[in-house]
Amino acid sequence: VAQHVPPMAGNRRLSESHRVVLGSWPLTGAIASADPRVATLEALFEHVRGAGYDGLEQGTHFFRSYFPAGTPDAEVIGRTRLLLARAGLEVPGALYSIADSGTPSADLDRPSSVDPAQRVLAFDFADTGLDESLRLALRNDLALGCNYATFQLGLPPEHADTGGLYRTDEAFIATTAERVGRIQRLCFEVGMNFYLETHIGTVTEDI
Repeated sequence: VAQHVPPMAGNRRLSESHRVVLGSWPLTGAIASADPRVATLEALFEHVRGAGYDGLEQGTHFFRSYFPAGTPDAEVIGRTRLLLARAGLEVPGALYSIADSGTPSADLDRPSSVDPAQRVLAFDFADTGLDESLRLALRNDLALGCNYATFQLGLPPEHADTGGLYRTDEAFIATTAERVGRIQRLCFEVGMNFYLETHIGTVTEDI
């Protein structure tokens, strides 16, 4: 039964101890090379546990790729949670990517997309349905067990690979600040911590 959860006031402490989890990038290389350690969820979790990790930084979108196309979200979440519990692992958070193409198009009028090479749930600020799509993805990941969402916010074409020259574009900085606040509010509304990842090619590439 769905229950109303009051919006969080801010990020909260998620653990009393340090945890080490496996991120997306090592896994995508293993998947691309057909490594048997990531061939099935059971094999993946056995490898992660055997390597000494506490879990994975992955969301529902990643685990869905191990299920037949069209499998309902609830089934993906339930089965994955069961296998995680059996392996003694957790998924404390998930990574999201939001591009800034600046060109609304019919192709962007979609719930979301998954980059097949990286298996990262990708969005675009040009998508008019971004907030609702993101809210649904966050709720799915919360149900999976995630307690935070960390974001990579892409630069628009005119500001990409400029070494930070966009810092003088006050209109762009103001728009970015509004967007960050908007995404943060969505995370707090759902009940998840909000983080921005420092990453080349994003608005946080220059800390």
